[in-house]
Amino acid sequence: MVRSMVDDFGYIRNEVRREYIASPFLPLVQDSIYQIQQSVGPQLSGLYLYGSVGTGRAVAGRSDLDLLLVLLSEPDSSLSRTIDDAARRLEKRHPKVVRSVEIAITWLDQVLTSTESLGYKVFIKHLCVCIAGDDLSPELPRVPLSQEVCTALNGHAPQVLSSLWDRLDQTHDEYDRRRIGGAIARKILRTLMCVIAAETEDWATSRPDMAWFIMMSYPDLVPHVEFLLHVAEEQELALVGSVKLLQHISAFAAAEAQRVLLS
Repeated sequence: MVRSMVDDFGYIRNEVRREYIASPFLPLVQDSIYQIQQSVGPQLSGLYLYGSVGTGRAVAGRSDLDLLLVLLSEPDSSLSRTIDDAARRLEKRHPKVVRSVEIAITWLDQVLTSTESLGYKVFIKHLCVCIAGDDLSPELPRVPLSQEVCTALNGHAPQVLSSLWDRLDQTHDEYDRRRIGGAIARKILRTLMCVIAAETEDWATSRPDMAWFIMMSYPDLVPHVEFLLHVAEEQELALVGSVKLLQHISAFAAAEAQRVLLS
C-alpha cells in the first residue's frame, strides 16, 4: 500500500530537500545554478528544485532535472531564449547524468498577485526547495489540500493536453515524438492524481505512487497504467495502436479534469 503524502492536518508533505540530492547529480545542480545566474544576472529572484532529483529518487541517465526559475519581472523573448539555451547546454555538459533539463519560468508578480498565484504559492511552499537566490517559501502560508488547490496546481489540463497533441501531430522526428509523448503521459498522470486528490485528499508525487492511486480509483485503467508509465519515460510510440491508446487515455483525463477540477 502507498502512503499518502498528506499529513494529519491536511497539508502536502514536502519531500524535496537539498540533502536528498544524490551525489551523481550534485555537479549538475551546481552547474545549473551557475549557468542560470550567468544567464539572467540581476533578474534572478529565486531558483527552485523540484521532482525526483530533489527527493532522492532520480536515476542517473534516466531522470530529468526540474527547476522553477522566478525572475524579478516578466522576461522578454530574448531572455527566455537565453534561459532555454542554458538548459540545452546543461544537457550537453551532463549527458550521462540527466535525460533533459526543464526550466519553468515565472516572475514575482505572477507568483504573488496574479490569478495563478495560488498554484505557484502552494508549489513553492510544498513541492520545491530553493537552491539559489531569495527563498519565498518562509513567507508563504501553508495551504491545506483542497479542490481549489488541486485545480490551481494542475492548471487547465484540457488546454495543455490539446496543445501537446498539436505539437505531436506537427513533428515526425522520433526524438521529438518521444519527448512530447512523455510530456503527454506525465500530464495525464498528474491530472488524474489531482482529480483523485480533490476527491479523496490523498497525494503522491512519484510516478509509481501516482500510478497506484490511479489504479485504485480507476480499475478500468489498470491494464493501461504500465503503458502510461512506459511512455512517461519517453519510450517510443512505435507500436501499432500506441498513439491511439494514449489519445484515449488523454481524452479521459481531460474529461475527468473538466468534471472535477474545472466545473
